[in-house]
Amino acid sequence: MPRLYYALAGLAQASAVLGANFTLTGRQLRMTWSNDSTSDGSWAASVATLSDSGVWTTQSTNLGQYSVLTNYTTVAQSTTLVEAGALGTLEQFGADTVEPTSGSCSSGKTITTLTTTSSVANGTYTAVWWIDTSRSWDLLAVNTTWTTPAAGWVSLASPRLVDLEDNDLDWGVVPGYWSANSVETSKELFYNYVQGVPASNWVTLESSTTSLVSILGSKNSGTTFSTIAHPSLARDPFADNSTATQQQWNVGMSLRGPTGTLSPTAYYPVLGQAHSQLAKGASITARFYYSVTPGNETQWYEVSRFVSQEVYPLDLYDSMAVNTDSFSDRIHRIHDFVTSSASKWHLWTYEGLEMGAESGKLSDVASMWMVQKLTGDPLILNERLPYARNFKLGQQDTTGGTFNGAALGEYYLNGAFVCELLWTSLSTVDYVSPMFTTFYILSDVGNILLFNQTDSLLLERFTLAADKLLSWQKDTGNFDVGYRKSNPATLMYPELLDLRATWYGLLAAYRVLNDDKYLAGAEAGAQWFIENAVNTGRWLGVCDDTYLYPDFQTAHAAGALLQLYDITGNSVYLDAAVQTAKFYTLHIFNHPQVDTSTKNSAGTILADWQISQVGLNYEHAGYGGSVNYHGPITISSHAGLFVKIYEATKDSHFLQLARIAARGRDAFVTPVSGIPSYYWIQGNTGGSSYPWHGWWHIGWLTDYLVSSAHLLSGGEISFPEGFMTSKVGSHVPYGFATGTIYGTEADLWQPRSLVNVTGTNSANVDWLTARSTDGTKLFVILLNEIATDVSVTLSMDSRQLKIFDITHFGTLSVLSGSAKATGDSTWSVQIAGQGMTVLEIATTFNSDPLGPPFRTYTVTGSAKAPTVAWSYWTTLDSWVEWAVPGSGVWTSLPSSTNYTFSTTLDLSAVTVPQIKIRIGTESGNKTGISDATYWTVN
Repeated sequence: MPRLYYALAGLAQASAVLGANFTLTGRQLRMTWSNDSTSDGSWAASVATLSDSGVWTTQSTNLGQYSVLTNYTTVAQSTTLVEAGALGTLEQFGADTVEPTSGSCSSGKTITTLTTTSSVANGTYTAVWWIDTSRSWDLLAVNTTWTTPAAGWVSLASPRLVDLEDNDLDWGVVPGYWSANSVETSKELFYNYVQGVPASNWVTLESSTTSLVSILGSKNSGTTFSTIAHPSLARDPFADNSTATQQQWNVGMSLRGPTGTLSPTAYYPVLGQAHSQLAKGASITARFYYSVTPGNETQWYEVSRFVSQEVYPLDLYDSMAVNTDSFSDRIHRIHDFVTSSASKWHLWTYEGLEMGAESGKLSDVASMWMVQKLTGDPLILNERLPYARNFKLGQQDTTGGTFNGAALGEYYLNGAFVCELLWTSLSTVDYVSPMFTTFYILSDVGNILLFNQTDSLLLERFTLAADKLLSWQKDTGNFDVGYRKSNPATLMYPELLDLRATWYGLLAAYRVLNDDKYLAGAEAGAQWFIENAVNTGRWLGVCDDTYLYPDFQTAHAAGALLQLYDITGNSVYLDAAVQTAKFYTLHIFNHPQVDTSTKNSAGTILADWQISQVGLNYEHAGYGGSVNYHGPITISSHAGLFVKIYEATKDSHFLQLARIAARGRDAFVTPVSGIPSYYWIQGNTGGSSYPWHGWWHIGWLTDYLVSSAHLLSGGEISFPEGFMTSKVGSHVPYGFATGTIYGTEADLWQPRSLVNVTGTNSANVDWLTARSTDGTKLFVILLNEIATDVSVTLSMDSRQLKIFDITHFGTLSVLSGSAKATGDSTWSVQIAGQGMTVLEIATTFNSDPLGPPFRTYTVTGSAKAPTVAWSYWTTLDSWVEWAVPGSGVWTSLPSSTNYTFSTTLDLSAVTVPQIKIRIGTESGNKTGISDATYWTVN
């Protein structure tokens, strides 16, 4: 039970005379302490804001109640009960004394700092108050200190800022947890799904609270109140050169005060956790900030943005973070790995279909088709795409039963397609969700059809899926979460609304099939979604391993609404897309602050920013989310979306979040694969564990680069975008259709070894290449990821642009930025900070006498029987020739048609020390002979 203490006037030094008051005044905030409104002479505080017209308006009159939680035992407290605010003895009290400690000490005069003191149960509590005017907004600041009368556990709650009635709630937000405009009494909903504002005092875990702020809006006054934990209170998840402190819990946030009323509250230390056990007579100090912002222009999002920009400034990371390898190079490294034997790619047969995947599922199907189209990779064309296509066919039910046309599950397990609950062994209950059909047929197969419009079987299957999804849609526009396979009449998750963009599949159907019924369905679904999710702040995720906790589906929904706006031109969808993207900013960490220290990660010395969580998003947060144990993730699917949202709104917060999500993450990249580890806690050791994630990384990085080029060119560089990836967010593929570059029609074309960029800071320069549709121009788009201007040397391999031809690079036209030719195939390029330089280069071609360049070439084995292995970026006829040096006589081995070759030479009769080996090629009317290499025989 709480114990309340009210100081008597006769015991209060500064309260001896009734009517005393002291005021702290800033530019927009004013705090007044007074004892003239209480009968016993105890002190109360109020806070007022200054309007643009110069009028002060009181916003809260019950400021300044102090709270300390104590547990004078030697036993650490139950984490579960601490979360629920159900442990400890609550001491609540006001100020015994109020003394100005800076400025005039005369009653009624303006002061700059004041100190209150309280004696409670033989302990001493002091609070030093001031108004911090160092930022664009005034913040009320307080340093609180408790000196304990006995050994035990102690937690300081931030002094009360305001109390709101539940029916006065406008919005309540704790990033990583709740973002809602209504109170929720169901523990299942507010605890497991973080839907609604909890009806009681629940305290968040620090490791899953993305920003240490609690925000409440008053419906009646229109004022937004927030409490912010000072950055010094946040734990370091990599303290002592170890991830052991990832789960350390220094700070907890709540939307309710200790007694349960709506009041934005921070706790430090958390009872029973780090720093909370004190010896008798020891002290603990915590600093808190408060913002009070009236009016519709500074609501929860503006407060959250302010905290990330000015209290926990993202600039600290942004100003330090650089790449050690360009994104373009990383894409190439991942490409190499996912097409290698180390990728875990395997084949199996299911219902007569030979299917393939790196796991029991495919990830970014669109990226597979995109990479093949942009590079011409014949290995992907022949050894990946046919089996991925069959996977999609096998994933769909075509038995004519209840689920005919639907995707049966995300994973293939033990001869069947199943949901994630079975894959992770969390349940034996399998189910089918309409979202499966949106993801794994209408989005995935839809993207395949964008790249291959003549695939009649896939088109037939796609249509079947579109009609199935439409049949599932209710008259109100929404969908059920799912149906049990064993009894389709029984709902899966009957307690949940499908607060996801399941309707997006109908938008894909409209784009592919051009039938208005699908667009009508998409709009009906979007309108229901806006009313029930966007307007309420309640969300649902797509990861069954955490029972659909809100996740990257929120970003997917923002992208879906943005695409719907692009098609319809209805600004309602644009507004909803922006609002949904604002909610997704709550998924991104801004703490702990980056500093200039170094960390030792398994023997590698890293700057603090290199191992930072700042700017990364979570897979799923909340009490049971993976982020609590593993930290955030490195798949930043939202990066391209946030560039587009910035383009639509000019809100620079989105652009910065996009850029820092991408830049400076090389310490997480697994060297052997180029794939970043999925979870922060894995450092650079986990990327190869999930090789299928490589396709997602290629996808989101490409989307980010193409979106950035569109932004920086003012829309002059534009390529049609495909459908969003399945499951992990909002990124889209490109390259299936012609776009434009400064008025010229062009196709993205990115031969793997065409471009080389060197020079200081070249690791921060990325590139895209495209060819004009008439083949006469090559466009090179160079993007600078850092704020500093850079100068680099661009060189291009004249044998790479067009198979069997040598390119002659001609007249240079600089469409943006600055560049000049320095040789036949080299250019000096200057790129502005976070800017872009675009080159248009005239191209002509002559036959290449050497034939196409090798993809790989090796000679290995025994001296008398070497094996020659080689490959190309195209399919052609090829053979080996060998000769004794100086003889002029070449022995040709049989030719074969392929893109990868291997031949063993029989040199048993050769008596000379060396032979020469060369490779012949032929395609159509073009032939080539490579330069010779030498092999030692004797």
